[in-house]
Amino acid sequence: MFLSSDSRSLRRGKRVAPSTRVCRPCLVMPVVDQEHEVPGVVLDMNPYGMLVRLLEPFEKGEDVIVQLMRDEDYTETFSRPLTCRIVRHAGKQGALTDVGLKIIQEPVRRSESRPPAVSQPRPRLQSARTRMHTIDLTVNERLRRRGR
Repeated sequence: MFLSSDSRSLRRGKRVAPSTRVCRPCLVMPVVDQEHEVPGVVLDMNPYGMLVRLLEPFEKGEDVIVQLMRDEDYTETFSRPLTCRIVRHAGKQGALTDVGLKIIQEPVRRSESRPPAVSQPRPRLQSARTRMHTIDLTVNERLRRRGR
């Protein structure tokens, strides 16, 4: 929560989505040198970013890869690696550093759409026309003979 410059109106934070508190171990490595892995802990996250507590500081604006881990021994991965950009930096040199990361959303690749299949109308088989006949039948009609 922030007060505006004229101190008359209240302005809420700039979060796009609410964050979820988590305590997930992770490995953070720079994009340029992926061999240098820095262990850390994700403190909270949302679909657009996360807050990570690291042992070593990174520069603001640097692109990093974050690999969430399933266990505290950093042996089993939890998900695919995420490419992030450091947007906030809080902490002192030599101590634990809290870093705000923005997840770089990869564009969704759409496959080429095929044109819809147009079904051709089936040709009708023309059969010979049937002729209608009407027959008048009477049931149980007895023939009358004259003279009997």
